Parts: sequence; structure tokens; C-alpha cells
Amino acid sequence: MSPVGKSGQRLLFPLLMLVILGTIAVVGGRQLAAYGLFDEPNNVLFEADCSRVVENTTSLSGEQGRARVHPLHVLLLAPVGSLLARLLGAPLVTVLITALAGAGLLYNVERILAEQLGLQRLDRALVVALLGVSASQVTFTMVPDTHLLSAFALSGMARTFDPRRLERVEREYESPWQWLRAGGAAPLAWSVLGIGMLGTNVIAVVVLHYLQGPRPFWRRVWRTSLCTVTALGIVFSLHLAQRKLWPPTPFREHKFVAYRGSAAAQSPKVVVAPTAVGPRANAFSPPPPPDVRPADFSVSNFAPYVKWVWTTNSRFMTPPAQWPQRLVELLPEFFWIPFFAPRFGLTPKPKTDLLGATFEPSDFDFRVPGLIGLALGMLVVGRVLVAGGLRPQPQTRPLLFFCVALIAAYLFIVSWYGDEAFLFSPNWVFATVLTIAASYATALHKQPQLQRPVRAGLLCVLGLMIVNSALHISDLFAHVG
Repeated sequence: MSPVGKSGQRLLFPLLMLVILGTIAVVGGRQLAAYGLFDEPNNVLFEADCSRVVENTTSLSGEQGRARVHPLHVLLLAPVGSLLARLLGAPLVTVLITALAGAGLLYNVERILAEQLGLQRLDRALVVALLGVSASQVTFTMVPDTHLLSAFALSGMARTFDPRRLERVEREYESPWQWLRAGGAAPLAWSVLGIGMLGTNVIAVVVLHYLQGPRPFWRRVWRTSLCTVTALGIVFSLHLAQRKLWPPTPFREHKFVAYRGSAAAQSPKVVVAPTAVGPRANAFSPPPPPDVRPADFSVSNFAPYVKWVWTTNSRFMTPPAQWPQRLVELLPEFFWIPFFAPRFGLTPKPKTDLLGATFEPSDFDFRVPGLIGLALGMLVVGRVLVAGGLRPQPQTRPLLFFCVALIAAYLFIVSWYGDEAFLFSPNWVFATVLTIAASYATALHKQPQLQRPVRAGLLCVLGLMIVNSALHISDLFAHVG
């Protein structure tokens, strides 16, 4: 077969997933935008910052909200997004960019399964399809937020663990330029993108470069420090350039403007219909934010500004005494809900009469297809882990360590900060899938006969996941319609 034919086959399935995700983004995103939910700054859809993401993706003159957490969002997306928004509208452009990031994530995962784990084409198709139709992937394809963009960058980091490239990068070089030419440019570029989309990804960057560093230990620490500082320096420099090119509108002067043609532009408020479950209080719901924000940061108002930032963010931090309880209650939402979403509940939003869709606290109100799929999936995963364990072949060990470290880091982050873990889920769902896939690849080397029953089980899980995700989307539209 010609190289073109092989390349076409390699791209066929990711392109198919792009079409599916793009369709979900266009159809679902249009409907949600029509109800004005992308205009609403009260985060009514699983705490997603839809209005902020739409503005940062398609506007060069806005406030650039939360730019210190997402430092390169405006610079990397708004120049193109602002042009396309004139033709297609800001909400549609934003969900299309999100869908493109979701498809890129699936492509990276498919390449990892082929190049690093050596899985056959059918196994790769099943695994990628399971990730693509999961509740997390489907939801945040049509509900714009930065975390799917962040997950795309993290999956790119994982892809750099190709054993052939690692063999070159792990060597000691006389100059940084030799290291970059040998393959070091790729992890550095993905590091910049990862931090640029979400600041907490600096943890993943440290792990990435440590696992790819040379021996002995002190040389590995030195290169890790050098690469991390370099990535942070590039992000900081580009962020300063972003603010210089497109100065953000001061907060006190910025007013949110509803997008023309949306429900919010035609009526003063959006009403979210109550569900059969009914409104429920969020056990970890933060108190209302401070009413007064100081002027934008400057040397003269350093103390009040820092106090305001701390007061604002501390509302979302779990008190130390409640952290064990939070961790226990979080585990189901962390590993189960992103794949098989149960029926969500509603919680009142502060200072409004709106009810926000939420999975906090978890109530385990699974639909029948979701419950069956979850039980069957746990059986398949359990069988794979028993056969393969978490001791992969030496060439795939760095990938597994990276995925496990990423899962542990985000488990700590969302148990300590935030009140809707589902919102962060794109950052670790793909890593969970890759961890299981690595164990499956190891199991096939030990027990090749395991392939057929695992494939049959995954096919059944896939069918049930498609049904459950479709019901999840249907419920979401019913509750906001």
C-alpha cells in the first residue's frame, strides 16, 4: 500500500469523529446559544464559563476575563475567531473551534494507541469511539469552555512519549539547539500550549520533562527545571505581547453585551425549567462573590487587589476539615460520570432566579442504559487490569507514569478547588482511557485470546454509552427549552 493510502486510512477515523463532533457542536451549540445560555455570565451549564470563552475566542477588545489562568487563550484563538465570527456568529465559531480541539484530542489518542501501544485498528477504533461519545466529550463539544482545549494540549504532551523520539531526546546534548532539533521542540511546544490554555497544566509540564530527561538524577532535574522555566518564560512573554497588542477593557468599563439574535438579547433573563429531580442545594456551593472589585492591577493597589483575588478564589476552596469527605464524594464523579452521565440536578444561582445544571453532589441517579453500561464497563476494565496489571512494557512505561500522574494531579486539584468536577473532566478522561489501554496492550502480550471477549464487551459498552449520552443531551435541551 502506498504511503498516501496509509495516511488516508490513519486520518479516516479521526475525520469521521470530527464530522460527528462538528455536527453535535453546530446543532447543540446553536440551540443552546439560541436560548441565550452562552450570553449568561452565571455559568448555568455545569459551571462552564461560556460567555467568557465565547468572548475570549472571538473578541480582541473585551475584558479578557481570567486571562491569568488562561494566559494565551485570546492570542491563539481570537485573531482567527474574530474574523470567522463576522461570517458565522461568535457562539457558532466558538463551538466549532471547541469541536476541532476535541477531534484533535481524539487524533492524538488514536496515534498513541497505534505508535506507542501497538493496538490493532479495530481496538483503536473502539477505544477512540468510547472516548468520543463519552458524556464529558459530547457535553463540552457543544458547551464551550477552556478545558477541552487544555485536554488537546495534554494529549499532545502524551504523544511525545513515542519510544523512537524518546531515545533521541533522553540523550545529553552540548547545546539546547541540538536537543530541540533532536525532538525536544515538540514537548516544549505542547508545554507552551498547555500552560497557555490552563495555568495548572504546569504540573503536567514538570512531569513531562522529568520523564523525558537524561540520567543521572541531577541531570534530569536540571533539564526539567530548564524546560519548565523556558515554557513559563515563553508563555509570560506571549501574554505580555497579547496585552500590548490588544489591551483588555478595564473591568469597571466593560459591560457584557448579549449576542444578537439570542434569547438573552430579546428578553431580560433566561429561565431554566425545573427538572423531575427538582432543585437541590449544593453541599459545596460557594457564598456570593465580593460586590466590589478594585481597579485593574497596579503597584499602587497591590494589597487590595491581592486581597480581592484571594477572597474571590477562596470561595471555591474546600476547607481542610471537609477535604476527606470531599475526596470520597468526588471519586464517583471523577471516574464514572464523565463516561456515563446520570440525570443532573439543579441548583439556584446566586443573585438570580436561574437554576444551574450540576452533578454536585453526586446522587447516582443513573439511567438504565447508563447503569448497565457502567456495570459492564467495570467488568471489562477489571478483567483487563487483572490480566495486564499496571506494569506495561518498558517502552510504554513513561506514558503510563505520565497518565497516572495527570489523573492524580487533577484529582487533588478538583478536590481542593472548584465546585463542579465534571467541568474539569476533559483533562483526565483521555488519560484514564490511555491507562486502561496500556494495561490492555500488556494483557494481549500475555493472553492473546483475551482480545475477542474484550472487543465484544467494548462494543456493547459503546452502544450503551451512545444511548446514554443521547439521553443526556436530550435532557439538557429539555431543561433549558
